[in-house]
Amino acid sequence: MTASRKRRNNASNNPQSVAASPVIQEKLSTALIQVRVTKDRTEELHMQWRAHLYRISLIIGVLALHQCQRTMRDCLNDIALISDTFKVGKFNELRTIAMFVCNDSICEILNVGVIIALFIFLTIRDPHGNFLSQSFRASSILVVLSVAAFYNMQSNGSDMRSEIRDETNDQRKRQFPVAVIFHAIVAACYWFMDMGIAKCNESIQLVENFEIDLKQQKKVVESKKKK
Repeated sequence: MTASRKRRNNASNNPQSVAASPVIQEKLSTALIQVRVTKDRTEELHMQWRAHLYRISLIIGVLALHQCQRTMRDCLNDIALISDTFKVGKFNELRTIAMFVCNDSICEILNVGVIIALFIFLTIRDPHGNFLSQSFRASSILVVLSVAAFYNMQSNGSDMRSEIRDETNDQRKRQFPVAVIFHAIVAACYWFMDMGIAKCNESIQLVENFEIDLKQQKKVVESKKKK
């Protein structure tokens, strides 16, 4: 015990022996290899995550289109039911009807826009997309607009739509935009993935810096021995 303590004390008091120690160099190389392997495995896992998110985006896209189609269909059906109560010429043009339906379905249309932007974002490869990608920023802007439109339509709605609901006793409620929820899931997954890769890179950098310091210290030791 006394001899081992003396060796440790000598090693700590003499950094030159530590720098020249082949055991330290071997352990350092092993640690660097392990950290790089961990990073490779993490990147492989993240690749699988992105592949799953891409497949889920196809399902969410179908649901978003269904929400949009349902809202437009309901609006058109309500217009057809009470079109006679409006003044002549109110809905006599297709353009007027289309504008009214789009205005009433703006939340669902933005919902489709969100999933399209996310689909483009998830198809980015080599390197994969990040929070600064144009498609992700576009989806984030559309999310804000979609949520604002949803709560605005829930609380106020349009004047014509309110009249239609009064006439038809429409009690239907709008479904929350499904693409908005998926956007939050994608953002959370990419945040965790970025954080994991950042920690791996930080560990690699620490080991490499320590290795560089030891090599420089070893060179100093060798130069002093030559003198």
